[in-house]
Amino acid sequence: AIFDGAVVHRSECSRPEAFRVSFIAFHHKSSGQLSLRFDLAGGARPPPGLLPDRYAAETLAANAPVQGTLKLADMAAPLETRGTGAVTHSWTSEPEEELVVRRLDFFTLTPELGLQLSEFRTPEGDVRRWLRATRAGHTVFESSAIELDASGHLADTPRRYPAEAKLRLGGKAAGGELTLDRLLHQQDPLEAIPQPLRSLIRWSLSQQPYQLWTTASYDLWLQLAPGEAPTPLRGEGLAAISFLRPQ
Repeated sequence: AIFDGAVVHRSECSRPEAFRVSFIAFHHKSSGQLSLRFDLAGGARPPPGLLPDRYAAETLAANAPVQGTLKLADMAAPLETRGTGAVTHSWTSEPEEELVVRRLDFFTLTPELGLQLSEFRTPEGDVRRWLRATRAGHTVFESSAIELDASGHLADTPRRYPAEAKLRLGGKAAGGELTLDRLLHQQDPLEAIPQPLRSLIRWSLSQQPYQLWTTASYDLWLQLAPGEAPTPLRGEGLAAISFLRPQ
């Protein structure tokens, strides 16, 4: 497979306006190319002090318009695609598994009011959470004082990489329930690397990564401003969970 990504600027000094990604997959029976362009709307960084030291993360796009094309080998012409999506970016100068061993990101797919819930778990068991809401590309609610009670287990996922089925949120300005409904895809990202290189990478990086993506439904409330009545929010979204090692 060949992966290519780029940030698009209107001019050298301007704020990035889009993120372009292209993925070409080769298989012994077929091949295809997916090209997408995300408008960089609703981006933000977590509040200062939320993330572990030496670990950085940002949301480049949340609840943002996406358009692109899909072309398979047996198709006469590319198929145009469009929808809503999100782009996150993280980086560190240390081995990532020494700072964050599990990360969850949830995004809604509704164009009116976007929601993002991100959770970062450290090797010591410390958990940091960030909940925010966006409207027209601007943050209208943000809180890191979020309690989360997880229960159940998402069907068809390995126990050593726990994906809880129910997430109950609580806090002074937010609450409700997030349900991981249906598994879309799961993978060991190192499986595509041939042996013995794969084992060498696992040994050198001390990593046993695993990733999964699910649909998710939510029934939440947010107090968007002090003194205002809570705003009820219901709908569907997508969740991604990344593990750097078994839990």
